[in-house]
Amino acid sequence: PDEICLLEYTLEHLYLNSNSITGNLPSCLSDFQNLQTIDMHNNLLSGTLPRGLMFSPSLKYVDLSNNGLEGGLDILFEGGGVTKPIALDLETFNVANNKLSGTIPEGFAALVNLSELPEL
Repeated sequence: PDEICLLEYTLEHLYLNSNSITGNLPSCLSDFQNLQTIDMHNNLLSGTLPRGLMFSPSLKYVDLSNNGLEGGLDILFEGGGVTKPIALDLETFNVANNKLSGTIPEGFAALVNLSELPEL
């Protein structure tokens, strides 16, 4: 999926579900400032979630369920700070049926439009 990084940064919606895509999620996903949707459920993705993904200000929908992603959710909020806006409009964040571990980071409390906390 590193080829995703070659797309223009105006990308708004990424629908690649149920395509048997393998490999890690590219770290560049957090660089797409206009990205609203990431739907890559039902693939064969592995590795960790992209660092700083929750600092994509336009993000509204993330479905990465049914993959082989590992690690914790805390990486989603790393590398932020006052210079990077948080994804306040995020409504859906589904990472169920992966190999994730740990606790739900405090950063999720700021996501007031999120309909439910992620299931680990």
